[in-house]
Amino acid sequence: MTTTSPDSALPSTLDPSLLSELRAVAAGPSLLALDYDGTLAPFRSERAEARMPDELRDLLAALGSCEPTRVVIVSGRPIAELEALLDLDPLPELFGVHGWERRLPDGRRSDHAPHAHTAALLRGEWQRLVGELGDQAAQRLERKSASLALHVRGVAPSEGEALIASVEPRWYALAADQRFELCHFDGGIELRCTGRSKGDVMRELLVELPRGATAAYLGDDETDEDAFHTIAGRGLGVLVAERPRRTAAAHTIAPSAVAALLGEWLRLAREAARS
Repeated sequence: MTTTSPDSALPSTLDPSLLSELRAVAAGPSLLALDYDGTLAPFRSERAEARMPDELRDLLAALGSCEPTRVVIVSGRPIAELEALLDLDPLPELFGVHGWERRLPDGRRSDHAPHAHTAALLRGEWQRLVGELGDQAAQRLERKSASLALHVRGVAPSEGEALIASVEPRWYALAADQRFELCHFDGGIELRCTGRSKGDVMRELLVELPRGATAAYLGDDETDEDAFHTIAGRGLGVLVAERPRRTAAAHTIAPSAVAALLGEWLRLAREAARS
């Protein structure tokens, strides 16, 4: 059992301009949306071992019980994986597979499904690759409800490059008719059905906000850029990355500073709840 205090994270590692914007967002009714892998949980070669540090788990649990803040996790993982990894009770609202799956806090599901023909093409591509790549390589191929992902984290760089090269031309060809899009992510490549993205999730969440409420989105990957573009000018976008890169997010913080940001958000939300 962890003894980490939810108030232990200090905001001293955060840029003053970010702190100023954070105070404007968190000190009232607000939405806090976060990616999972690379933002809340460090990457692991074994994806089932990617769990949040105790400090972040405790902060999220405290934020989830703080009435002014609505916590939502938006991930490329299927919801079933998030449910297994998140050590939170109750669970917050979850979006999986880049917005194709949705689980409300009371457990109800509200999922989307790709067009039947598109789903059949995806299923056929899965079957083809399982037959061609062999058992060991096929274990790195993940089939989701609206995408196929090839994971290469943990293998030698040359082997990872060879695996990606074995699927990339075919996936580019499939993406040419706009039923699919090809996305590189930190640790692999993904063939995704078009029609849903993290940007769509953020648009829907922003529409659902009560009048006067504010929002923030934290993410680390290229797949989070859709959400950053959507929230720009309407809320706070924060890229979580070890080094700056081109992004639509307004601010960049290191993964080690996520606890500081959540700790400051919790302090502000509690003050708002008491006022």
